[in-house]
Amino acid sequence: MNIHFVCKLSKMESAKDIAEANKASNLQSTIVSEGVKYLCFTTTTQSDWVFHVTNGIELWQQNFDLSKLGSHRDDSGFSNYEEYFSQLKAAYDLNKLTVTKQQPEVVLVTIGNGTKCLCYELTEATVSKRKSDLRDILFYLAAGMEKLEQEITDLKKEREKMKKQGYSSKIFPDGSGYQVPDLDTKRVAPLNKPPKDPGRSLVNPNSKRRKLPKGVEFD
Repeated sequence: MNIHFVCKLSKMESAKDIAEANKASNLQSTIVSEGVKYLCFTTTTQSDWVFHVTNGIELWQQNFDLSKLGSHRDDSGFSNYEEYFSQLKAAYDLNKLTVTKQQPEVVLVTIGNGTKCLCYELTEATVSKRKSDLRDILFYLAAGMEKLEQEITDLKKEREKMKKQGYSSKIFPDGSGYQVPDLDTKRVAPLNKPPKDPGRSLVNPNSKRRKLPKGVEFD
């Protein structure tokens, strides 16, 4: 009787896994430095996390495998990846990246200052790599625009649907919001008030007001 044991090896964590877990695998930001516009973006390969900068013609990049990413995090003064990528994402959201072209082959990207400053030294990519990466980012941006347009279309349809159902709404860009039923536009009839009788008191309607004496009247 032969017994076969199947051993399933767990997948080792990679720089790609860490970047994706921290939602930093597809960041993008447009920066203007010394009159030149740059697009900073991140991607992943099968196991690496990659930082890119391009001016639309040239492309600079820096690859991070697991070991290199860990060393860069420690050298930047961060004890964990959550803080490391949190500062990076905040810089992308606010377009707070500084791009410095040191020489034709090297671009320096800095984020923040002081003890916790992220600094990426990117080198110029090869011609073949430049073509493939620029093609990838072009289609990535196009796909993002299509997704955004579809989300806007869906929100408009939902708004029109709610209007027909008699709901007013406040929808935010992230899709969250609230719905409030429209109040009946008909005016509520005023409460029936007793007819005004000049001879009765407003304080005590059941009693007649006494007429003030006018004195003697002469014809």
